[in-house]
Amino acid sequence: MNSLLFTWQFNLIGHILAVVSFTQFYKLAIRKISKDGAATVLLEGVAGLMVLVWIPFFKLSFPSDPLIYLLLSAACVFYAICDRLNTTTRKNMEVSTFVILDRSATIFLILSGMIFFRETLTWQKAIGAGLIIGGNILALYRQGKFVLDKYVLLNLIANLAYALAVSIDIDNSQHFNLPIYIAFTLIIPASLIAIFDRIKPADIKELLKSKDRPYFLLTSLSWSLLILFVLRAYRFGEVTVIASLSATTVVLNVLIAFFLFNEKDYKYRKLMAALIAVLGVYLTVR
Repeated sequence: MNSLLFTWQFNLIGHILAVVSFTQFYKLAIRKISKDGAATVLLEGVAGLMVLVWIPFFKLSFPSDPLIYLLLSAACVFYAICDRLNTTTRKNMEVSTFVILDRSATIFLILSGMIFFRETLTWQKAIGAGLIIGGNILALYRQGKFVLDKYVLLNLIANLAYALAVSIDIDNSQHFNLPIYIAFTLIIPASLIAIFDRIKPADIKELLKSKDRPYFLLTSLSWSLLILFVLRAYRFGEVTVIASLSATTVVLNVLIAFFLFNEKDYKYRKLMAALIAVLGVYLTVR
């Protein structure tokens, strides 16, 4: 059993299950909220505390280079922007649409790799990016026209911020105890959002007293696990294989949302868009 825990297959399956749970529970938690910032702070803060239970299972280490902490701070700012905007877009978008549009983060990661890591743009990546864009366009095409609203724009900004944060994390997280680093990237953004959104303790208490409290706890739990599982999967397996297979969560989330939230309008078009986006992700990581 112990050897199984250290395989990329086990951790990838854990990641996929956590992502699907996170996506669906997130929607259930925030569908009736009035204060998006407070919900984000609660979800991030609890997720950050939950991941700390894994500290004993990883080497305890802290870097001494001040630059590493500066980069961590920058990543947390980008995560705060991403997570705060995503709560609003998740609340106002259908799950099946959000998860397809969310794949645009892959395009920003490609651009980030070219700019910061001097990676080359291969024909596979170019075609993959084109397919992701095509999947997004197909998902937004309704009744003979493209539905472009402020939530689509917010989603794009969030994905850009996410790509910048992840680009920093690729190397920076290796200098820390992994659960502690993950906790930093959840608790610090939550604190920033609380400050700039002027969240009061009473706002958090109100959410904790709501009937949707179990969904908030389950969302936070799955949030902490999905990050932990994917980073462990990358540690034990090949990045290209893991990134390709983890993209299947798009299709799974679309299918589940059809039944859980009755999102059956344009369902075949959404499913096709999801498959195109997954194929695009596959090509970009080859």
